[in-house]
Amino acid sequence: MAKSQSKRGNPGGLGPRVGHLDSLAGIMREMACVYREVRTGKTKADLGAKLVFMLREMRACLEAQAMEAMQQRLEALSMAAEQRNGYASPAIALIPN
Repeated sequence: MAKSQSKRGNPGGLGPRVGHLDSLAGIMREMACVYREVRTGKTKADLGAKLVFMLREMRACLEAQAMEAMQQRLEALSMAAEQRNGYASPAIALIPN
């Protein structure tokens, strides 16, 4: 069992994962653990592929969430610029809603 997996419960993708999956780094770390388990034969390749697919989807959700936060921040900055200067910056005005 890999050192990083020793505190994670049952190896082989069947036990609970206790890694932090709320950040890109945590998801990448978990992908690496699954990869190592597949490479060492502790997890079957088909199960590993399914787990990595789910982790990729979680990554996509995190990226979408970050993009949404950036869009909201950009809108707030645009509104602040309009109030201060009386007009919107052309670069910000080109961004679709």
